[in-house]
This record gives sequence, C-alpha cells and structure tokens, in this order.
Amino acid sequence: MDACPYKRPFPDDFDDCPTYQGTLFVGLDLQYRPLRPSRSCRFLTVGELATTPGTFYARCALGGAAARERWIERLDRERLQKLQVLRLALAASLRPQIEELWRVKGDQLREQKQGEREWPDSTAALQAASGQVTSAMEQFLDQNSERLEELKLPRDAVVKATLISLEAFITQTTSEEGQLPEEVLAGFPKEVRALLRPTRSDPDLQE
Repeated sequence: MDACPYKRPFPDDFDDCPTYQGTLFVGLDLQYRPLRPSRSCRFLTVGELATTPGTFYARCALGGAAARERWIERLDRERLQKLQVLRLALAASLRPQIEELWRVKGDQLREQKQGEREWPDSTAALQAASGQVTSAMEQFLDQNSERLEELKLPRDAVVKATLISLEAFITQTTSEEGQLPEEVLAGFPKEVRALLRPTRSDPDLQE
C-alpha cells in the first residue's frame, strides 16, 4: 500500500521516514483563500481508492515501504540529507514570497470560477509575485554557492527550472503542481532529478 503511514502535518524535526523531503505547503480553501502554511513532503500526493471511488488518501509517490527503501538504496544517503537541509533552508527563506504567490493565485482562480474570460489584473499581480520568488531564490542561491558546488547542483539549471515552473503556474487553471520537462531535468544529477520528479519508473533509479 502506498499510503503515507505518518501523522501530518509533519513537525519541524520530523525524521522518521528516510525518504522524507520537507517542503512548505500552502493550500487553498473552497473560496480560493490561502490556508495556514504547513510542513509537507515533496513526495506526498493524493491517491484515490480503487475499491471506493471518491475516497481519497495521502499517497506516497514513491510507493509503499519496500519501494521507498529501494529508492533510498539507489541514491547517496548523505547527499540526499544535505539536499534536504538545503531544501528546508530555501523554503524558510522564500516563505513570505510563496505565501504571497498563493494569495494572488487564489485571486486569479476565483476570477476564473466567476466566469471572467480574462484576468489581466490578477495575472499581472501573479507575474509580479513570481518575479519576487525568482529574485529571492537567486539571492538564496548566491548566498549558498559553496553548498551548491559541494552538491554539484547547477545554479543555472535551478533557476531555469524555477522559471518554467512559475510560468506554468501563472497560466494553469488549477492549483496542482506541474511536471518539469525532460530537457530541464537532464541538467541535474540523478538525486536531484529524483527529488524534482518523484516517480517509480525513472530509468536512472531502476535496477
């Protein structure tokens, strides 16, 4: 079973799961207003029970316990831990910008639901908020250049991935997270690709 067995939201010091990759989650309520940010996992998704359609559960994108263990065994545990520390530091640094991004996205989605064909004001505000996220991330990357070099994490590829993700986020009509294209993922080491696109069928992670 690929259901996440851990209690959520995850506490700041959570380390029970070796594949856990903490991230800041900002959800939207039914009126598209941002909810209180909480700590989630990069691999946590929504699953639907095949036996009971319409019944959902917290699903791990990597699979069940055995699949998670196989995933971690194929990667560098020490490097993953360092990536986790960097991810948490980045999430803390970008929290104000991310919260504002979701607030403005909620405005745009609310206008869409009301049947308006164009959303120039909210889209412009969303583009501005996205620019703030990018600027803050670039500043963080510059301040942590030595850590990036140690992890062999290419700064330009990180920025490119961010820009592509934000561009898709601006135009999409849902709040779901999209997938990065293969040509962008190709610029990262396999551990980073595994974090950016968690999947059980990644050829670099197969035996």
